[in-house]
Amino acid sequence: MHLTRVLKKPLTVILALETVLVAGLGAAAWGVWHSRQQAPQAASTPSVAVPRQTGQRPLPASPGPPTPPASPAPPGPTPGFRTDAGFLARQLGDVNRDQAALENVEWRLVKAAMQGMKGYIEKVVVPAVERAERGGR
Repeated sequence: MHLTRVLKKPLTVILALETVLVAGLGAAAWGVWHSRQQAPQAASTPSVAVPRQTGQRPLPASPGPPTPPASPAPPGPTPGFRTDAGFLARQLGDVNRDQAALENVEWRLVKAAMQGMKGYIEKVVVPAVERAERGGR
Protein backbone atom coordinates (compact mmCIF):
# COMPACT_ATOMS: atom_id res chain seq x y z
CA MET A 1 0.00 0.00 0.00
CA HIS A 2 1.28 3.47 -0.81
CA LEU A 3 2.03 5.95 1.95
CA THR A 4 -0.08 8.65 0.31
CA ARG A 5 -3.17 6.42 0.45
CA VAL A 6 -2.62 5.73 4.13
CA LEU A 7 -2.12 9.42 4.95
CA LYS A 8 -5.29 10.41 3.08
CA LYS A 9 -7.41 8.39 5.46
CA PRO A 10 -8.58 10.65 8.31
CA LEU A 11 -8.46 7.88 10.92
CA THR A 12 -4.76 7.29 10.27
CA VAL A 13 -3.96 10.98 10.55
CA ILE A 14 -6.00 11.34 13.74
CA LEU A 15 -4.30 8.32 15.31
CA ALA A 16 -0.86 9.64 14.39
CA LEU A 17 -1.61 13.09 15.81
CA GLU A 18 -3.06 11.58 18.98
CA THR A 19 0.04 9.42 19.41
CA VAL A 20 2.28 12.47 19.06
CA LEU A 21 0.11 14.42 21.51
CA VAL A 22 0.13 11.65 24.13
CA ALA A 23 3.89 11.20 23.75
CA GLY A 24 4.42 14.95 24.19
CA LEU A 25 2.20 15.08 27.28
CA GLY A 26 3.98 12.04 28.68
CA ALA A 27 7.37 13.67 28.14
CA ALA A 28 6.19 16.90 29.79
CA ALA A 29 4.75 15.00 32.76
CA TRP A 30 7.96 13.01 33.13
CA GLY A 31 10.01 16.21 33.04
CA VAL A 32 7.88 17.80 35.77
CA TRP A 33 8.01 14.64 37.89
CA HIS A 34 11.75 14.32 37.41
CA SER A 35 12.38 17.96 38.38
CA ARG A 36 10.26 17.54 41.51
CA GLN A 37 12.20 14.42 42.48
CA GLN A 38 15.56 16.19 42.16
CA ALA A 39 14.61 19.28 44.21
CA PRO A 40 14.45 17.57 47.66
CA GLN A 41 17.70 15.72 47.01
CA ALA A 42 19.50 18.97 46.16
CA ALA A 43 18.26 20.57 49.37
CA SER A 44 19.47 17.68 51.51
CA THR A 45 22.98 17.47 50.07
CA PRO A 46 25.57 18.99 52.38
CA SER A 47 27.38 22.09 51.28
CA VAL A 48 30.66 21.52 49.49
CA ALA A 49 33.62 21.89 51.83
CA VAL A 50 36.51 24.00 50.60
CA PRO A 51 39.66 21.90 50.66
CA ARG A 52 42.23 23.39 53.04
CA GLN A 53 45.87 23.41 52.37
CA THR A 54 48.18 22.08 55.02
CA GLY A 55 49.67 24.65 57.33
CA GLN A 56 46.64 26.96 57.42
CA ARG A 57 44.84 27.99 60.55
CA PRO A 58 41.60 26.13 61.21
CA LEU A 59 38.45 27.96 60.22
CA PRO A 60 36.46 29.55 63.07
CA ALA A 61 33.48 27.61 64.28
CA SER A 62 30.24 28.58 62.58
CA PRO A 63 27.58 30.17 64.75
CA GLY A 64 24.84 27.87 66.00
CA PRO A 65 21.46 27.52 64.39
CA PRO A 66 19.49 30.73 63.95
CA THR A 67 17.48 31.77 66.97
CA PRO A 68 13.72 31.41 66.68
CA PRO A 69 11.65 34.59 66.39
CA ALA A 70 10.37 36.17 69.61
CA SER A 71 6.69 35.35 68.98
CA PRO A 72 5.90 31.98 67.41
CA ALA A 73 3.78 31.89 64.31
CA PRO A 74 0.13 30.94 64.84
CA PRO A 75 -0.41 27.21 64.43
CA GLY A 76 -1.69 26.10 61.05
CA PRO A 77 -4.40 23.56 60.44
CA THR A 78 -3.75 20.13 61.83
CA PRO A 79 -3.26 17.28 59.37
CA GLY A 80 -6.23 15.09 58.64
CA PHE A 81 -9.88 15.69 57.92
CA ARG A 82 -11.79 18.63 59.25
CA THR A 83 -14.63 17.45 61.42
CA ASP A 84 -16.09 20.66 62.79
CA ALA A 85 -19.86 20.90 62.39
CA GLY A 86 -19.92 24.13 60.38
CA PHE A 87 -17.48 22.86 57.77
CA LEU A 88 -19.26 19.53 57.38
CA ALA A 89 -22.66 21.23 57.14
CA ARG A 90 -21.40 23.51 54.34
CA GLN A 91 -19.80 20.61 52.48
CA LEU A 92 -22.86 18.38 52.75
CA GLY A 93 -25.10 21.28 51.72
CA ASP A 94 -22.97 21.77 48.60
CA VAL A 95 -23.06 18.05 47.83
CA ASN A 96 -26.84 17.90 48.30
CA ARG A 97 -27.38 20.96 46.08
CA ASP A 98 -25.18 19.51 43.33
CA GLN A 99 -26.89 16.12 43.61
CA ALA A 100 -30.33 17.72 43.30
CA ALA A 101 -29.22 19.65 40.22
CA LEU A 102 -27.83 16.45 38.67
CA GLU A 103 -31.06 14.56 39.38
CA ASN A 104 -33.05 17.41 37.81
CA VAL A 105 -30.96 17.25 34.64
CA GLU A 106 -31.24 13.46 34.54
CA TRP A 107 -35.01 13.61 34.92
CA ARG A 108 -35.34 16.22 32.17
CA LEU A 109 -33.19 14.04 29.89
CA VAL A 110 -35.28 10.91 30.56
CA LYS A 111 -38.53 12.86 30.12
CA ALA A 112 -37.35 14.30 26.79
CA ALA A 113 -36.30 10.83 25.60
CA MET A 114 -39.69 9.39 26.59
CA GLN A 115 -41.55 12.18 24.78
CA GLY A 116 -39.38 11.65 21.71
CA MET A 117 -40.08 7.92 21.67
CA LYS A 118 -43.80 8.50 22.20
CA GLY A 119 -43.90 11.02 19.34
CA TYR A 120 -41.98 8.65 17.05
CA ILE A 121 -44.33 5.78 17.84
CA GLU A 122 -47.47 7.91 17.35
CA LYS A 123 -46.29 9.64 14.15
CA VAL A 124 -44.23 6.96 12.42
CA VAL A 125 -44.80 3.46 13.75
CA VAL A 126 -48.59 3.47 14.30
CA PRO A 127 -49.42 4.93 10.86
CA ALA A 128 -47.09 2.42 9.19
CA VAL A 129 -48.73 -0.47 11.05
CA GLU A 130 -52.22 0.82 10.18
CA ARG A 131 -51.28 1.12 6.51
CA ALA A 132 -49.85 -2.39 6.55
CA GLU A 133 -53.02 -3.78 8.18
CA ARG A 134 -55.33 -2.03 5.68
CA GLY A 135 -53.25 -3.07 2.72
CA GLY A 136 -53.12 -6.72 3.82
CA ARG A 137 -56.92 -7.23 3.91
